[in-house]
Amino acid sequence: MPSTALPLKVEQITPEWLGAALSTPRREVRVRAASVTGVVWGTATKVMLDVGYASGGDELPSRLCVKGGFVPEMLEFMAPGYQAEARFYRDVAPLLGEGLSRCHFAGIDEDSGQGIVILDDLATQGAAFCDARQSLSVDQAGPALELLARWHARTDLEVDWLDAPPHYRPMAYALVAERCDEHTNEMEGPVGRVLTSRERLLAGFQAMWADEDRRPRRFIHGDANLTNVYLGAYGELRFVDWQFAGRGDAYHDVAFFLIGALSSEDRRNAEERLLRCYLVARGAEAETFDVAWDAYRRHALYGIIYALTPEAMQPAEIRDAMSVRFAHAVHDHDVLSLLGV
Repeated sequence: MPSTALPLKVEQITPEWLGAALSTPRREVRVRAASVTGVVWGTATKVMLDVGYASGGDELPSRLCVKGGFVPEMLEFMAPGYQAEARFYRDVAPLLGEGLSRCHFAGIDEDSGQGIVILDDLATQGAAFCDARQSLSVDQAGPALELLARWHARTDLEVDWLDAPPHYRPMAYALVAERCDEHTNEMEGPVGRVLTSRERLLAGFQAMWADEDRRPRRFIHGDANLTNVYLGAYGELRFVDWQFAGRGDAYHDVAFFLIGALSSEDRRNAEERLLRCYLVARGAEAETFDVAWDAYRRHALYGIIYALTPEAMQPAEIRDAMSVRFAHAVHDHDVLSLLGV
């Protein structure tokens, strides 16, 4: 995947650029027209296209999703993530196989920091993205957790660009350091009680990551929360958004997914059972339940960053729903005391 100039604005996604991006050594693609049918703004921007091919497009879909950093303010600090996702689809996705979007192009631009992938438009395949305000059922969460377990068990995914520790750490730490105090007086209930002391929270994050660095590193999704999950045409759960893929503690993924995906009541009733199922899916190399349970509870703290996430990254109704679930888990497991802070 050579570094090459990539579009930085939606209007720069022209038929000429699209045809060049979709071309391969065995197939030249010429695009006759590319109409924008929708734009989903967020941490990464998704540009939905209706594409007409002049030639070479017989094996390509007419509906595509071009994903990358098309908001200058986001590109400034998310460039490593955009490039990580492009590298993921180049190097790792072909090895994982199951449960992934089909990728038609993955490119980076070292000069601008841009990273772009061209994926199938999943909506045309009957996919429905999860609304994080609505929790999953335990029966839905179980198979998704087992899918993560199979990925975590892989030992052939150690490509040299995968960050260890993952590059989301500075961003998460900055959210707490810079935004905790301004939100302390705004938050009530369980979230407000977690945000009472910025210094204690920062110490908790440092302790969590220090524990993590002493544990085995695995390939992780890095951002396996409910906003990055969709239901396939047959109801199967699948993960998207690989900007934080890296090498880290598997229980970062486990806690971030499980706590954020279930209602607090369902999580309390089912988390131990689901964790045992996860360990079975991991196979012979998995930790004992006691080790896994300890790591899972410690990582409950990470999700509290939802309370501090800017509006440009997640809307308030999503932040509120997710942060309450994580705050309940932090209180239920007395996580800050568990971390020794």
